[in-house]
Amino acid sequence: AAAAANQGDVLSVSDDRLYNVAKANKKEDRLLAAKLLRSLINDSNIFVLLELLRDPDNEVRQQAIITARKVNRNETWPLLIELLGNKLFTYEAASALVAAGEKVLPVLDNAFHRSGQSNAVMIKIINIMVEIGGAEAHRLLWQKIDFPERKIVKQILISLSKNRYTATSKEALVLNDILIDEIGKALWNITAKTELSDEEFNQPLQNALDEEIKSNFDFIYMLLAIIYDPDSIELVKENIGLGTTEGTTYAIELLDIFLAQDMKPRLFPLLDDIPANEKLDKLQVFYPRQIYEEQETYNYLLNRESSNVNRWTKACTLYAIANNQNINIDDSIVAHMFNPDPLLAELATWITYKNKPAQYRSVLRRLTNKADTIERMVHRVENNLPLVFDVVIKLQQMPEFAGFTGVLLSQIVSQMRSFRIKQGESLVISHHNHEVYVVFSGGLRTTIGNQQFSNPEDSNLLGTFFHEKDGLEVKAVAKTDTFMLGVSLNSIFDTLTNYPELVKEFINRVSQQYNKAEIST
Repeated sequence: AAAAANQGDVLSVSDDRLYNVAKANKKEDRLLAAKLLRSLINDSNIFVLLELLRDPDNEVRQQAIITARKVNRNETWPLLIELLGNKLFTYEAASALVAAGEKVLPVLDNAFHRSGQSNAVMIKIINIMVEIGGAEAHRLLWQKIDFPERKIVKQILISLSKNRYTATSKEALVLNDILIDEIGKALWNITAKTELSDEEFNQPLQNALDEEIKSNFDFIYMLLAIIYDPDSIELVKENIGLGTTEGTTYAIELLDIFLAQDMKPRLFPLLDDIPANEKLDKLQVFYPRQIYEEQETYNYLLNRESSNVNRWTKACTLYAIANNQNINIDDSIVAHMFNPDPLLAELATWITYKNKPAQYRSVLRRLTNKADTIERMVHRVENNLPLVFDVVIKLQQMPEFAGFTGVLLSQIVSQMRSFRIKQGESLVISHHNHEVYVVFSGGLRTTIGNQQFSNPEDSNLLGTFFHEKDGLEVKAVAKTDTFMLGVSLNSIFDTLTNYPELVKEFINRVSQQYNKAEIST
Protein backbone atom coordinates (compact mmCIF):
# COMPACT_ATOMS: atom_id res chain seq x y z
CA ALA A 1 0.00 0.00 0.00
CA ALA A 2 2.86 2.35 0.85
CA ALA A 3 4.42 1.85 -2.58
CA ALA A 4 1.13 2.19 -4.44
CA ALA A 5 0.03 5.49 -2.97
CA ASN A 6 1.99 8.44 -4.24
CA GLN A 7 1.55 12.14 -4.20
CA GLY A 8 -0.37 12.10 -7.47
CA ASP A 9 -3.18 9.78 -6.44
CA VAL A 10 -3.76 11.07 -2.89
CA LEU A 11 -7.14 12.49 -3.85
CA SER A 12 -8.30 9.18 -5.36
CA VAL A 13 -7.88 7.15 -2.16
CA SER A 14 -11.31 6.00 -1.02
CA ASP A 15 -12.36 5.90 2.64
CA ASP A 16 -12.50 2.09 2.49
CA ARG A 17 -8.98 1.86 1.13
CA LEU A 18 -7.74 4.40 3.69
CA TYR A 19 -9.33 2.34 6.46
CA ASN A 20 -7.61 -0.83 5.20
CA VAL A 21 -4.24 0.95 5.10
CA ALA A 22 -4.78 2.23 8.67
CA LYS A 23 -5.60 -1.32 9.86
CA ALA A 24 -2.61 -2.95 8.14
CA ASN A 25 -0.11 -4.99 10.13
CA LYS A 26 2.81 -3.09 8.65
CA LYS A 27 3.78 -0.01 10.61
CA GLU A 28 4.80 1.75 7.38
CA ASP A 29 1.24 1.44 6.01
CA ARG A 30 -0.29 2.90 9.17
CA LEU A 31 2.24 5.74 9.06
CA LEU A 32 1.17 6.42 5.48
CA ALA A 33 -2.49 6.49 6.51
CA ALA A 34 -1.74 9.03 9.24
CA LYS A 35 -0.01 11.29 6.70
CA LEU A 36 -2.65 10.84 3.96
CA LEU A 37 -5.36 12.00 6.34
CA ARG A 38 -3.80 15.47 6.37
CA SER A 39 -5.21 15.92 2.86
CA LEU A 40 -8.15 13.51 2.92
CA ILE A 41 -9.85 14.12 6.29
CA ASN A 42 -13.65 14.32 6.20
CA ASP A 43 -16.67 13.44 8.34
CA SER A 44 -16.80 9.87 7.11
CA ASN A 45 -13.13 8.98 7.78
CA ILE A 46 -12.41 10.99 10.96
CA PHE A 47 -12.80 7.73 12.92
CA VAL A 48 -9.66 6.44 11.16
CA LEU A 49 -7.60 9.25 12.67
CA LEU A 50 -9.11 8.56 16.10
CA GLU A 51 -7.99 4.93 15.83
CA LEU A 52 -4.49 5.98 14.78
CA LEU A 53 -4.30 8.26 17.82
CA ARG A 54 -4.69 5.05 19.87
CA ASP A 55 -2.22 3.02 17.79
CA PRO A 56 0.11 0.80 19.87
CA ASP A 57 3.15 1.99 17.89
CA ASN A 58 4.60 5.24 19.22
CA GLU A 59 5.82 6.49 15.84
CA VAL A 60 2.38 6.00 14.28
CA ARG A 61 0.72 7.75 17.19
CA GLN A 62 3.18 10.63 16.90
CA GLN A 63 2.36 11.12 13.21
CA ALA A 64 -1.37 10.93 14.05
CA ILE A 65 -0.92 13.74 16.59
CA ILE A 66 0.81 15.87 13.94
CA THR A 67 -2.14 15.17 11.62
CA ALA A 68 -4.60 16.10 14.38
CA ARG A 69 -2.80 19.42 14.79
CA LYS A 70 -2.92 20.12 11.04
CA VAL A 71 -6.58 19.18 10.44
CA ASN A 72 -7.83 20.74 13.71
CA ARG A 73 -10.97 18.61 14.13
CA ASN A 74 -12.86 18.85 17.42
CA GLU A 75 -13.37 15.06 17.48
CA THR A 76 -9.64 14.65 18.23
CA TRP A 77 -9.53 17.04 21.20
CA PRO A 78 -10.64 14.61 23.96
CA LEU A 79 -7.97 12.11 22.87
CA LEU A 80 -5.31 14.82 22.69
CA ILE A 81 -6.23 15.86 26.24
CA GLU A 82 -5.85 12.21 27.35
CA LEU A 83 -2.38 12.18 25.80
CA LEU A 84 -1.33 15.12 27.98
CA GLY A 85 -0.85 12.56 30.73
CA ASN A 86 1.50 10.47 28.58
CA LYS A 87 5.10 11.67 28.91
CA LEU A 88 5.98 10.42 25.42
CA PHE A 89 3.35 12.55 23.72
CA THR A 90 2.54 15.35 26.15
CA TYR A 91 4.41 18.08 24.24
CA GLU A 92 3.03 17.14 20.80
CA ALA A 93 -0.51 16.86 22.21
CA ALA A 94 -0.20 20.24 23.96
CA SER A 95 1.08 21.81 20.73
CA ALA A 96 -1.94 20.44 18.81
CA LEU A 97 -4.37 21.79 21.43
CA VAL A 98 -2.72 25.23 21.43
CA ALA A 99 -3.01 25.27 17.61
CA ALA A 100 -6.76 24.64 17.96
CA GLY A 101 -7.13 28.13 19.45
CA GLU A 102 -10.05 29.52 21.44
CA LYS A 103 -12.52 26.92 20.12
CA VAL A 104 -10.93 24.25 22.32
CA LEU A 105 -11.20 26.26 25.56
CA PRO A 106 -14.61 24.87 26.70
CA VAL A 107 -13.38 21.30 26.10
CA LEU A 108 -10.20 22.00 28.07
CA ASP A 109 -12.24 23.53 30.90
CA ASN A 110 -14.52 20.47 31.09
CA ALA A 111 -11.47 18.19 31.16
CA PHE A 112 -9.91 20.27 33.94
CA HIS A 113 -12.97 19.75 36.15
CA ARG A 114 -13.40 16.07 35.28
CA SER A 115 -13.64 13.90 38.40
CA GLY A 116 -10.33 12.21 39.17
CA GLN A 117 -8.31 14.43 36.84
CA SER A 118 -4.64 14.41 37.84
CA ASN A 119 -2.85 17.55 39.02
CA ALA A 120 -0.24 17.05 36.29
CA VAL A 121 -2.85 17.20 33.52
CA MET A 122 -4.63 20.13 35.20
CA ILE A 123 -1.36 22.08 35.19
CA LYS A 124 -0.81 21.27 31.51
CA ILE A 125 -4.34 22.46 30.70
CA ILE A 126 -3.62 25.74 32.49
CA ASN A 127 -0.42 26.20 30.48
CA ILE A 128 -2.29 25.52 27.23
CA MET A 129 -4.99 28.07 28.14
CA VAL A 130 -2.30 30.65 28.85
CA GLU A 131 -0.64 29.91 25.48
CA ILE A 132 -3.96 30.31 23.66
CA GLY A 133 -4.57 33.59 25.48
CA GLY A 134 -7.43 36.03 24.97
CA ALA A 135 -10.27 37.27 27.16
CA GLU A 136 -12.08 33.92 27.39
CA ALA A 137 -8.92 32.05 28.41
CA HIS A 138 -8.24 34.67 31.09
CA ARG A 139 -11.83 34.40 32.38
CA LEU A 140 -11.60 30.61 32.67
CA LEU A 141 -8.24 30.83 34.41
CA TRP A 142 -9.42 33.43 36.87
CA GLN A 143 -12.44 31.27 37.78
CA LYS A 144 -9.94 28.77 39.21
CA ILE A 145 -8.11 31.23 41.46
CA ASP A 146 -9.88 29.82 44.54
CA PHE A 147 -9.25 26.20 43.55
CA PRO A 148 -8.63 24.11 46.71
CA GLU A 149 -5.37 22.60 45.41
CA ARG A 150 -2.73 25.27 45.99
CA LYS A 151 -0.40 23.93 43.29
CA ILE A 152 -3.04 24.72 40.67
CA VAL A 153 -3.53 28.28 41.92
CA LYS A 154 0.21 28.78 41.99
CA GLN A 155 0.54 27.53 38.40
CA ILE A 156 -2.14 29.99 37.22
CA LEU A 157 -0.30 32.87 38.88
CA ILE A 158 3.10 31.71 37.57
CA SER A 159 1.66 31.65 34.05
CA LEU A 160 0.14 35.13 34.44
CA SER A 161 3.39 36.45 35.88
CA LYS A 162 5.44 35.12 32.95
CA ASN A 163 3.22 37.19 30.64
CA ARG A 164 3.74 40.25 32.88
CA TYR A 165 0.01 40.43 33.55
CA THR A 166 -1.18 43.26 35.82
CA ALA A 167 -4.25 42.53 37.97
CA THR A 168 -7.36 44.69 37.92
CA SER A 169 -8.34 46.35 41.19
CA LYS A 170 -10.97 43.64 41.78
CA GLU A 171 -8.46 40.86 41.09
CA ALA A 172 -5.90 42.55 43.34
CA LEU A 173 -8.26 42.10 46.32
CA VAL A 174 -8.22 38.32 45.79
CA LEU A 175 -4.45 38.29 45.33
CA ASN A 176 -3.97 40.29 48.54
CA ASP A 177 -5.67 37.48 50.47
CA ILE A 178 -3.28 34.95 48.92
CA LEU A 179 -0.36 37.27 49.72
CA ILE A 180 -1.41 37.58 53.37
CA ASP A 181 -1.60 33.78 53.60
CA GLU A 182 1.87 33.34 52.04
CA ILE A 183 3.46 35.82 54.48
CA GLY A 184 2.11 33.66 57.31
CA LYS A 185 3.61 30.51 55.77
CA ALA A 186 7.00 32.18 55.38
CA LEU A 187 6.96 33.36 59.02
CA TRP A 188 6.04 29.87 60.24
CA ASN A 189 8.91 28.27 58.32
CA ILE A 190 11.45 30.91 59.41
CA THR A 191 10.49 30.33 63.04
CA ALA A 192 10.56 26.53 62.65
CA LYS A 193 14.22 26.69 61.56
CA THR A 194 15.16 28.34 64.87
CA GLU A 195 13.44 25.52 66.82
CA LEU A 196 15.68 22.81 65.36
CA SER A 197 19.07 21.91 66.83
CA ASP A 198 22.25 22.07 64.74
CA GLU A 199 22.77 18.30 64.94
CA GLU A 200 23.86 16.59 61.72
CA PHE A 201 20.61 14.58 61.47
CA ASN A 202 18.69 17.88 61.19
CA GLN A 203 20.82 19.20 58.31
CA PRO A 204 18.64 17.83 55.46
CA LEU A 205 15.58 19.30 57.21
CA GLN A 206 17.29 22.67 57.71
CA ASN A 207 18.16 22.71 54.00
CA ALA A 208 14.60 21.73 53.07
CA LEU A 209 13.20 24.58 55.17
CA ASP A 210 15.61 26.99 53.47
CA GLU A 211 14.11 25.86 50.14
CA GLU A 212 10.59 26.27 51.54
CA ILE A 213 11.39 29.82 52.69
CA LYS A 214 12.91 30.71 49.32
CA SER A 215 9.78 29.37 47.63
CA ASN A 216 7.61 31.46 49.99
CA PHE A 217 9.56 34.62 49.15
CA ASP A 218 9.58 33.92 45.41
CA PHE A 219 5.79 33.52 45.50
CA ILE A 220 5.41 36.73 47.51
CA TYR A 221 7.47 38.67 44.95
CA MET A 222 5.49 37.12 42.12
CA LEU A 223 2.17 38.16 43.68
CA LEU A 224 3.48 41.68 44.24
CA ALA A 225 4.63 41.81 40.60
CA ILE A 226 1.08 40.99 39.41
CA ILE A 227 -0.53 43.52 41.74
CA TYR A 228 2.03 46.33 41.29
CA ASP A 229 4.62 47.39 38.73
CA PRO A 230 6.81 44.31 38.00
CA ASP A 231 9.96 46.38 37.35
CA SER A 232 9.68 48.06 40.76
CA ILE A 233 9.16 44.67 42.46
CA GLU A 234 12.19 43.25 40.64
CA LEU A 235 14.26 46.14 42.02
CA VAL A 236 12.96 45.39 45.52
CA LYS A 237 13.84 41.71 45.12
CA GLU A 238 17.35 42.46 43.84
CA ASN A 239 18.14 44.79 46.74
CA ILE A 240 16.90 42.38 49.39
CA GLY A 241 18.84 39.63 47.62
CA LEU A 242 22.07 41.54 48.28
CA GLY A 243 21.76 40.49 51.91
CA THR A 244 22.92 43.85 53.24
CA THR A 245 21.23 46.19 55.70
CA GLU A 246 21.51 49.04 53.16
CA GLY A 247 19.92 46.98 50.38
CA THR A 248 17.02 45.88 52.59
CA THR A 249 16.44 49.44 53.85
CA TYR A 250 16.32 50.78 50.29
CA ALA A 251 13.91 48.01 49.21
CA ILE A 252 11.50 48.74 52.07
CA GLU A 253 11.66 52.49 51.38
CA LEU A 254 10.78 51.79 47.74
CA LEU A 255 7.87 49.53 48.75
CA ASP A 256 6.66 52.19 51.15
CA ILE A 257 5.88 54.45 48.17
CA PHE A 258 3.29 52.22 46.51
CA LEU A 259 2.40 49.29 48.82
CA ALA A 260 -1.16 49.31 50.24
CA GLN A 261 -1.21 50.69 53.80
CA ASP A 262 -2.78 47.59 55.37
CA MET A 263 -0.08 45.37 53.86
CA LYS A 264 2.92 47.32 55.22
CA PRO A 265 2.77 46.10 58.87
CA ARG A 266 2.60 42.48 57.61
CA LEU A 267 5.22 42.56 54.88
CA PHE A 268 7.86 44.97 56.20
CA PRO A 269 8.84 42.93 59.31
CA LEU A 270 9.11 39.80 57.16
CA LEU A 271 11.46 41.51 54.70
CA ASP A 272 13.41 43.50 57.29
CA ASP A 273 16.94 42.48 58.24
CA ILE A 274 16.06 41.44 61.81
CA PRO A 275 16.31 38.11 63.71
CA ALA A 276 13.53 35.53 63.40
CA ASN A 277 12.29 36.09 66.97
CA GLU A 278 11.83 39.81 66.28
CA LYS A 279 9.91 39.05 63.09
CA LEU A 280 7.63 36.78 65.12
CA ASP A 281 7.14 39.40 67.87
CA LYS A 282 6.14 42.07 65.35
CA LEU A 283 3.79 39.76 63.44
CA GLN A 284 2.17 37.94 66.38
CA VAL A 285 -0.89 40.16 66.13
CA PHE A 286 -1.52 38.93 62.57
CA TYR A 287 -0.07 35.40 62.79
CA PRO A 288 -0.25 34.05 66.36
CA ARG A 289 2.33 31.30 66.89
CA GLN A 290 3.99 29.73 69.91
CA ILE A 291 7.64 28.74 70.16
CA TYR A 292 7.76 24.93 70.11
CA GLU A 293 10.14 22.29 71.41
CA GLU A 294 11.99 20.36 68.70
CA GLN A 295 9.71 17.31 68.91
CA GLU A 296 6.61 19.51 68.62
CA THR A 297 8.08 21.18 65.52
CA TYR A 298 8.68 17.75 64.00
CA ASN A 299 5.04 16.79 64.66
CA TYR A 300 3.67 20.02 63.18
CA LEU A 301 5.86 19.68 60.08
CA LEU A 302 4.65 16.13 59.49
CA ASN A 303 0.99 17.06 59.93
CA ARG A 304 0.82 20.41 58.15
CA GLU A 305 -1.17 20.55 54.92
CA SER A 306 0.79 19.76 51.75
CA SER A 307 -0.01 23.31 50.56
CA ASN A 308 2.05 24.59 53.53
CA VAL A 309 4.91 22.05 53.62
CA ASN A 310 6.05 19.99 50.64
CA ARG A 311 6.65 16.23 50.55
CA TRP A 312 10.44 16.56 50.64
CA THR A 313 10.37 18.62 53.85
CA LYS A 314 8.11 15.98 55.42
CA ALA A 315 10.53 13.23 54.33
CA CYS A 316 13.46 15.13 55.89
CA THR A 317 11.40 15.42 59.07
CA LEU A 318 10.92 11.64 59.18
CA TYR A 319 14.65 11.19 58.64
CA ALA A 320 15.47 13.60 61.50
CA ILE A 321 13.07 11.80 63.86
CA ALA A 322 14.56 8.41 62.97
CA ASN A 323 18.08 9.62 63.79
CA ASN A 324 17.31 11.75 66.85
CA GLN A 325 18.09 9.62 69.91
CA ASN A 326 15.86 11.83 72.07
CA ILE A 327 12.74 10.99 70.05
CA ASN A 328 10.78 7.77 70.40
CA ILE A 329 9.39 6.14 67.26
CA ASP A 330 5.68 6.19 68.07
CA ASP A 331 2.44 5.35 66.26
CA SER A 332 2.37 8.71 64.49
CA ILE A 333 5.48 7.60 62.54
CA VAL A 334 4.15 4.09 61.94
CA ALA A 335 0.95 5.61 60.57
CA HIS A 336 2.89 7.02 57.63
CA MET A 337 3.25 3.46 56.32
CA PHE A 338 -0.30 4.10 55.07
CA ASN A 339 0.67 7.42 53.46
CA PRO A 340 -0.45 7.56 49.80
CA ASP A 341 2.82 9.32 48.93
CA PRO A 342 5.37 6.55 48.15
CA LEU A 343 8.30 8.73 49.28
CA LEU A 344 6.89 9.06 52.81
CA ALA A 345 5.41 5.56 52.99
CA GLU A 346 8.75 4.01 51.98
CA LEU A 347 10.72 5.99 54.56
CA ALA A 348 8.21 5.32 57.36
CA THR A 349 8.17 1.61 56.52
CA TRP A 350 11.95 1.41 56.72
CA ILE A 351 11.99 3.30 60.05
CA THR A 352 9.34 0.95 61.48
CA TYR A 353 11.10 -2.15 60.13
CA LYS A 354 14.37 -1.12 61.79
CA ASN A 355 12.99 0.17 65.08
CA LYS A 356 9.73 -1.74 65.70
CA PRO A 357 9.94 -5.09 63.86
CA ALA A 358 6.97 -6.61 65.74
CA GLN A 359 4.75 -3.64 64.93
CA TYR A 360 6.02 -3.68 61.34
CA ARG A 361 4.83 -7.29 60.91
CA SER A 362 1.50 -6.41 62.50
CA VAL A 363 0.93 -3.48 60.14
CA LEU A 364 2.10 -5.52 57.17
CA ARG A 365 -0.71 -8.00 57.78
CA ARG A 366 -3.20 -5.11 57.62
CA LEU A 367 -1.67 -3.73 54.44
CA THR A 368 -2.67 -6.71 52.32
CA ASN A 369 -3.18 -4.54 49.25
CA LYS A 370 0.28 -2.99 49.64
CA ALA A 371 2.19 -5.87 51.23
CA ASP A 372 4.07 -6.81 48.03
CA THR A 373 5.20 -3.24 47.51
CA ILE A 374 6.49 -2.96 51.08
CA GLU A 375 8.20 -6.35 50.95
CA ARG A 376 9.95 -5.30 47.73
CA MET A 377 11.05 -2.08 49.42
CA VAL A 378 12.49 -3.96 52.41
CA HIS A 379 14.18 -6.39 50.02
CA ARG A 380 15.83 -3.43 48.25
CA VAL A 381 17.17 -2.03 51.51
CA GLU A 382 18.40 -5.40 52.80
CA ASN A 383 20.29 -5.85 49.54
CA ASN A 384 21.88 -2.42 49.84
CA LEU A 385 19.63 -0.78 47.25
CA PRO A 386 18.88 2.85 48.20
CA LEU A 387 15.53 4.39 49.05
CA VAL A 388 14.20 7.36 47.07
CA PHE A 389 15.29 9.54 50.00
CA ASP A 390 18.87 8.23 49.80
CA VAL A 391 19.02 8.84 46.05
CA VAL A 392 17.83 12.45 46.42
CA ILE A 393 20.46 13.13 49.10
CA LYS A 394 23.14 11.67 46.81
CA LEU A 395 21.99 13.71 43.77
CA GLN A 396 22.01 16.89 45.86
CA GLN A 397 25.76 16.36 46.30
CA MET A 398 26.39 16.07 42.54
CA PRO A 399 27.41 19.31 40.75
CA GLU A 400 25.26 18.34 37.75
CA PHE A 401 22.11 18.87 39.83
CA ALA A 402 23.10 22.24 41.33
CA GLY A 403 20.03 24.44 41.69
CA PHE A 404 17.58 21.52 41.85
CA THR A 405 15.49 21.66 45.02
CA GLY A 406 14.83 18.54 47.06
CA VAL A 407 11.19 18.46 46.02
CA LEU A 408 12.10 18.65 42.30
CA LEU A 409 14.70 15.90 42.68
CA SER A 410 12.25 13.71 44.60
CA GLN A 411 9.79 13.98 41.69
CA ILE A 412 12.50 13.02 39.17
CA VAL A 413 13.87 10.16 41.31
CA SER A 414 10.39 8.67 41.74
CA GLN A 415 10.37 8.17 37.94
CA MET A 416 13.84 6.56 37.80
CA ARG A 417 14.57 2.91 37.22
CA SER A 418 17.58 1.24 38.80
CA PHE A 419 19.82 -1.55 37.54
CA ARG A 420 23.25 -3.06 38.15
CA ILE A 421 26.10 -3.62 35.70
CA LYS A 422 28.59 -6.26 36.81
CA GLN A 423 32.31 -5.69 36.39
CA GLY A 424 33.28 -6.15 32.73
CA GLU A 425 29.69 -5.91 31.44
CA SER A 426 28.66 -3.21 28.95
CA LEU A 427 25.91 -0.61 28.63
CA VAL A 428 25.29 0.59 25.06
CA ILE A 429 23.23 3.76 24.56
CA SER A 430 22.08 4.34 20.97
CA HIS A 431 21.39 7.82 19.61
CA HIS A 432 17.66 6.90 19.61
CA ASN A 433 17.78 6.43 23.39
CA HIS A 434 16.45 9.53 25.14
CA GLU A 435 17.34 8.48 28.68
CA VAL A 436 19.79 10.08 31.08
CA TYR A 437 21.86 7.69 33.21
CA VAL A 438 23.34 8.42 36.64
CA VAL A 439 26.31 6.53 38.06
CA PHE A 440 25.14 6.09 41.65
CA SER A 441 28.04 3.90 42.75
CA GLY A 442 30.90 2.09 41.03
CA GLY A 443 32.56 3.30 37.85
CA LEU A 444 32.50 3.10 34.04
CA ARG A 445 34.99 3.41 31.21
CA THR A 446 32.97 5.16 28.52
CA THR A 447 33.62 5.46 24.77
CA ILE A 448 31.83 8.13 22.73
CA GLY A 449 32.94 8.36 19.11
CA ASN A 450 36.73 8.23 19.26
CA GLN A 451 36.91 9.74 22.75
CA GLN A 452 37.20 7.89 26.05
CA PHE A 453 35.86 9.12 29.39
CA SER A 454 35.70 7.89 32.95
CA ASN A 455 32.45 8.07 34.92
CA PRO A 456 31.84 9.42 37.49
CA GLU A 457 35.25 11.18 37.40
CA ASP A 458 34.47 13.18 34.23
CA SER A 459 30.71 13.32 34.88
CA ASN A 460 28.17 11.54 37.07
CA LEU A 461 25.78 11.52 34.09
CA LEU A 462 25.88 9.98 30.64
CA GLY A 463 23.61 9.93 27.61
CA THR A 464 23.74 10.82 23.91
CA PHE A 465 21.76 14.01 24.53
CA PHE A 466 24.79 15.80 26.02
CA HIS A 467 26.91 15.54 22.87
CA GLU A 468 26.72 17.86 19.87
CA LYS A 469 27.26 15.27 17.13
CA ASP A 470 24.16 13.38 16.01
CA GLY A 471 24.23 9.61 15.59
CA LEU A 472 26.85 9.00 18.29
CA GLU A 473 26.65 5.77 20.25
CA VAL A 474 27.74 5.65 23.89
CA LYS A 475 29.38 2.44 25.08
CA ALA A 476 30.23 2.06 28.75
CA VAL A 477 32.09 -0.86 30.36
CA ALA A 478 31.87 -1.34 34.14
CA LYS A 479 35.28 -1.05 35.84
CA THR A 480 33.70 -2.53 38.95
CA ASP A 481 30.18 -3.59 39.96
CA THR A 482 28.14 -0.46 39.25
CA PHE A 483 24.70 0.68 40.39
CA MET A 484 22.94 2.84 37.80
CA LEU A 485 19.80 4.96 37.61
CA GLY A 486 17.98 5.80 34.38
CA VAL A 487 15.29 8.38 33.65
CA SER A 488 13.79 9.70 30.42
CA LEU A 489 14.58 13.25 29.35
CA ASN A 490 10.85 13.87 29.01
CA SER A 491 10.40 13.08 32.72
CA ILE A 492 13.10 15.62 33.63
CA PHE A 493 11.75 18.31 31.30
CA ASP A 494 8.18 17.67 32.45
CA THR A 495 9.18 18.13 36.11
CA LEU A 496 11.06 21.34 35.24
CA THR A 497 8.22 22.92 33.22
CA ASN A 498 8.38 26.12 35.27
CA TYR A 499 12.18 26.26 35.34
CA PRO A 500 13.43 26.78 31.75
CA GLU A 501 16.66 28.41 32.96
CA LEU A 502 17.41 25.41 35.18
CA VAL A 503 16.95 23.10 32.17
CA LYS A 504 19.47 25.13 30.13
CA GLU A 505 21.96 25.21 33.01
CA PHE A 506 21.60 21.45 33.54
CA ILE A 507 22.24 20.58 29.87
CA ASN A 508 25.10 23.09 29.53
CA ARG A 509 26.76 21.94 32.75
CA VAL A 510 26.92 18.27 31.73
CA SER A 511 27.90 19.10 28.12
CA GLN A 512 30.74 21.30 29.40
CA GLN A 513 31.97 18.51 31.69
CA TYR A 514 32.44 16.28 28.66
CA ASN A 515 33.97 19.07 26.55
CA LYS A 516 36.47 19.80 29.33
CA ALA A 517 37.33 16.12 29.70
CA GLU A 518 37.74 15.80 25.91
CA ILE A 519 40.19 18.73 25.80
CA SER A 520 42.22 17.36 28.71
CA THR A 521 42.65 14.02 26.97
